[in-house]
Amino acid sequence: MSESATVLPVVVELPFTTNYDSATGWLKVRAPMASTDGLQIDYELNLSPEALLTLAYEVRELEKSHETPPSAHRKDQQMQ
Repeated sequence: MSESATVLPVVVELPFTTNYDSATGWLKVRAPMASTDGLQIDYELNLSPEALLTLAYEVRELEKSHETPPSAHRKDQQMQ
């Protein structure tokens, strides 16, 4: 059975901290997620070097898609 995933870009503005381990290439991102009854719940995201490369590529692609005027997108779709 094959699974398909839909990826939606999401922009979230949260205060966060990063810790990059230059020896291993891993990046740790930590940020608050929620506060319930005075209890702070944080999340931590650990990104491998491969994941960082993938993230950088996807961000570049997203930025490129926003640089192209909408009319150019329509022309490209019509040519396909």
